[in-house]
Amino acid sequence: MNKNRPVLGTIILLISAFIWGTSFVAQRMATNFMDSVAYNSIRLAIGSGFLFIVILITDFIKKKAHKPIQNWNLETLYAGILLGICIFFATTIQQVGLETTDAGKSGFITALYIAFVPIIGLLARKKTPLVGWFAIPIALLGFAMMSIKENFTIELGDMLTLLCAIIFAEQILLLDTFRNVDPIKITFAEFFVAATIGLIWMGIAGSTPTPTQMVNCIWPILYVGILSSGIAYLGQTIGQRMVNPALATLLMSLEAVFALVAGGILLHETNSVQEAIGVVIVFIAVMIAEQTPYKIFLQNNLKIRNGQVV
Repeated sequence: MNKNRPVLGTIILLISAFIWGTSFVAQRMATNFMDSVAYNSIRLAIGSGFLFIVILITDFIKKKAHKPIQNWNLETLYAGILLGICIFFATTIQQVGLETTDAGKSGFITALYIAFVPIIGLLARKKTPLVGWFAIPIALLGFAMMSIKENFTIELGDMLTLLCAIIFAEQILLLDTFRNVDPIKITFAEFFVAATIGLIWMGIAGSTPTPTQMVNCIWPILYVGILSSGIAYLGQTIGQRMVNPALATLLMSLEAVFALVAGGILLHETNSVQEAIGVVIVFIAVMIAEQTPYKIFLQNNLKIRNGQVV
């Protein structure tokens, strides 16, 4: 079973990346109907509600099967607060940025968190294996070819999305430090905290959406709320336990590729030959990172105990 963990983790993170990538289209569409803070707060609340239902179902199944249930603990609550703050600000800033940039471009800039993870990790005295440092510049080259054009200018939306990428990098590193927690419960906790902050902010700002806005924006809310905020982040929490942080970062960064394709198909955003070459380069970077998953575990001093990374 342990031998298949990196493969299963890779698949889970790829599915999460696909959901996140296509969610950029839904988020871009939502900017036409609803205030960004309101939209983001509501979809976070839906995501946390969905995860709470998942917790009830999984705990019930485990109880009936006489399997151990990992209960709530102080680490889960503490992690939920820290991660929830990161999630709220990262997703809200990203949504505001989408008001002035397209879905594909937002996906590329957000994916630059792959460059910030090892940099922030150094400040936290985390070791990034050599293969990660080798793959990261290749991935950045791919992102540059996909996103940077001759008439590229730095707009407010681009700068906000870049800030969002930095916060996401911190969230990834923070999540990797919490091990003695149930992955579903910690995901619920972070989204519950983020939704609570958002709903309070929405009420104070007086940006509560009208019934008409809710109807017009129902599908973008449900898609991002259930799939992106619920299933994809749950997949991130589980997948990160199966693969090394550097590899997990590269896999999740593929959301930019999916955002490019989805933006072109659904929003008719144009893609060039240069962008297509960038996609190929990104895949090469991921293949390089996938060559030595077990060496990466050893270089990061991680151990596997009873099927869990500790």
